[in-house]
Amino acid sequence: MKEDYEDFEGKEIICDDENFSGTYKGLIIGCDPDIGITIVDAKNKEDYVFCLPGPSSPLWGDGCTIELYKAGFAEIISQFKKEKLIYKKILETLKVKRDNVTSANAENCPFGQ
Repeated sequence: MKEDYEDFEGKEIICDDENFSGTYKGLIIGCDPDIGITIVDAKNKEDYVFCLPGPSSPLWGDGCTIELYKAGFAEIISQFKKEKLIYKKILETLKVKRDNVTSANAENCPFGQ
């Protein structure tokens, strides 16, 4: 059975970024396995809090392999289903250090353009 990722769009999710912002509510504004994922702050939709550009996004690159992207996307979808996004687990899955993560904004998020 094929997953309908668009069903996640418009849903609020608890975001847990224990090292920086703490816990807050995010709003999923885009979720597509080819384009990527974008989350904004639920209170301020102009504040981008998380993004993962997919392989068909013009923002794709930065050393992410298809295998790591697929693993990261699957981890995020798993967390969406639990209604809580835990950054630490995503970064571990993507094999990225927190220091190497760029702040999300409209210019570097696939659904912010």
